Amino acid sequence: MWSLRLNRNNEFYLTYDRDRRYTNKLRGIWELVGSQNSNATYRAVEVNQRAGLLCCNDDEGNVRVLVLED
Repeated sequence: MWSLRLNRNNEFYLTYDRDRRYTNKLRGIWELVGSQNSNATYRAVEVNQRAGLLCCNDDEGNVRVLVLED
C-alpha cells in the first residue's frame, strides 16, 4: 500500500506502508510510470497530467500515477 505524505518543503511524495491494511473502500491504485530522472518519464507524466490524472514521486526514486477504479 502507498501512503501520501508531505515533506518539509511542502511537496507531496508517496511512501510504501507495509502495515496498512487493504480495504474494499479504496478507489484506486498507484501505478508505476518510471524513474524520476528519465526523459521518457517526464513525457509520460505530462500526458497523464493533461488527462487530469495525479502523478506523484515516491520515496524509491520513481513516479507513480493514481489510477481510479470504476
